[in-house]
Amino acid sequence: MAGAAWAGSAAAQDRGYEVHVIQKKTHTVTNRLELTPLGAFSLNNKFTSSIAPGIAIGYHFSERLAIEGSFLYSFSSESNLTSGLRSNYAQAPRETDRRQLKWLSALNATVVPFNGKLALFNQFNIQFDFYLTAGVGLSDTFLTDIRDPKFVKYSKEAADSLNLDYDPVAKTYDGRPIPGSLRLTGNFGGGFRVFAADWMAVRLEIRDYLYGDEGVANEDAPDAGKVTDVNSTIYFMLGLSFFPF
Repeated sequence: MAGAAWAGSAAAQDRGYEVHVIQKKTHTVTNRLELTPLGAFSLNNKFTSSIAPGIAIGYHFSERLAIEGSFLYSFSSESNLTSGLRSNYAQAPRETDRRQLKWLSALNATVVPFNGKLALFNQFNIQFDFYLTAGVGLSDTFLTDIRDPKFVKYSKEAADSLNLDYDPVAKTYDGRPIPGSLRLTGNFGGGFRVFAADWMAVRLEIRDYLYGDEGVANEDAPDAGKVTDVNSTIYFMLGLSFFPF
C-alpha cells in the first residue's frame, strides 16, 4: 500500500487512529553545486526533429532559489513529413518552419514553489522538488537548401556545390540573403527533481526554447517578400544530478 504526504507533516496517534510519520526534508541543496549530464528530444516540431545531449551546472542559494547555466548540442534532422514533401512533390516547408538547431546555451533562474515526499509501502520515503525555470541565451541554427538534392547545410560550401553566385558585399547567394545562424533565445519550463540520495537526484523536465526568425515567404519566388515568425522547440529532458559538495 502506498501513501503520500507533504514535508513538514506531524505524527500523532489518538483514539486508535494511526497517522504514519513522514519526517522533515532530509536532502538539502542550500549553498551546493548541482552538476547534471542530461539528454533531450524535441516534442512539437512537425518539420524537424532533434536529439540533444547536454550538461547543466547550477548553484543553489537556498532551498527555493538557484541559478543554472546549460548547454545542449543538437543532432537535428528533417522529419519524414518534410522528406516526403521534397521527394514526392519537390516542395518544402517555408524557411522559418524547417530551420534546425545546432546547439543551445542558456542562463536560467530556478525557483522551487513546493517540495514533498512520497511514502512507498510504509518503508521508503522518496523526496522530490517541483521547480520552475526561465532564462535567456544563444542558439546556433542552420537551414537546408530546397535546391540541393543532398540537403546540405545552407553555407558557402552548399552554395558552391550548387554553383550559386556569392556576393561578398551584399552577403547573398544569387540575390538571396544569407540566413543568420546565431539567435537570441529565451526559454521557460518546469520539472521534478527526485532524490535517490543526498548527493544524487533524477531530473525530469519540459522546456520551451523560443527565438525570432525571418525567411523568404516563397523560395521559388524570393522577391515575393519575407515572413517573420517565433520558433518554438519544446524539449523533454532527462538528467542525473550530482551534488559533489
